[in-house]
Amino acid sequence: MSISSQTAILPQTREKGNERQDNAGDERYEVTLVKSRRCRVCVAEVLNGKAEVRIPFHATYAVGEAFIREKEQWLLRMLAKQHALPSTSGKFRLWGEDLAIEYNVGSRYGYELREGKAIVRGPEGKREEALKRIRRIETGKFVAEATARYAATMGLDLPAVEVRDSKRYLGKCYYKENRIRYSLNLSRFPVEAAEGVVVHELCHFKIHDHSRAFYDEVAKVLPDYAERRKMLKNY
Repeated sequence: MSISSQTAILPQTREKGNERQDNAGDERYEVTLVKSRRCRVCVAEVLNGKAEVRIPFHATYAVGEAFIREKEQWLLRMLAKQHALPSTSGKFRLWGEDLAIEYNVGSRYGYELREGKAIVRGPEGKREEALKRIRRIETGKFVAEATARYAATMGLDLPAVEVRDSKRYLGKCYYKENRIRYSLNLSRFPVEAAEGVVVHELCHFKIHDHSRAFYDEVAKVLPDYAERRKMLKNY
């Protein structure tokens, strides 16, 4: 899928196993078409500059391609918006700030954050793995502190906290197990937005759905929650 003078062009599709990728044009965007046993309906998602469409496992690829055409303008808008952000090849977004990357080859992983810069160390060819390690560490430190702080404020027992490499969610509450799972991608967003995710998940220990009463509970802790939530869409 590409944009040329604001005109969307839907290209031919290349099949790869249970996945297909759509791409065309000099400036190309890709849409990965995946068959999923979990899906009952077609679902489109754009995250970190990549588009994915999931279709029921027994559906034909023609169904997925028709769904891509139906959602084409939305996909193009979201992809154009995300690709307009500073390139991740030379920048590392951490807590809402784009840091310049200085990568130094070494036998051990390590990093240092200075004003406007991430000085990263790791083995040759392992740059992305080194950056992911930073994100996991930073997210882990933040959610441990923020979850404990807000749980105490809300009079809740401290839940167990996990950090996973997930693009499907930023936070997930397992209230029956007294556990919250966070995505390491939470550290891409400003601290205020990340705190909103923490409080949102903690409130599910009191109210399990997303009713008006739930959001009223969130607002008791964070009166500006609506503004914090908007930040998640702007980064």
